Amino acid sequence: MGFSTRQVVRLASRGVIPGAHQPSGPGGAWKFDLKEFEEWWESTKAKPDTWSGIGWDAPQRRIEKSEKPLRKRLKKLLDDALKQAEPASRDPYR
Repeated sequence: MGFSTRQVVRLASRGVIPGAHQPSGPGGAWKFDLKEFEEWWESTKAKPDTWSGIGWDAPQRRIEKSEKPLRKRLKKLLDDALKQAEPASRDPYR
């Protein structure tokens, strides 16, 4: 997902995009300095939030959850139920 052509032209005309200019004047085609445009484009990308567990000012590192707590709990309950059912399944007349 990105900007439409119309949005880029509007941003260029407002001077938001560095290196953008109209060599033939108003109403003419827009030209962009590739290096400056790419630097600007990279700066518009969203940065993922990271939290160290201590506070937002601490050194940045990603924290990944291994499993959702509810999923863990359900898995444990299912495993426990299956363990209890195993002996009964061996003896159909029990």
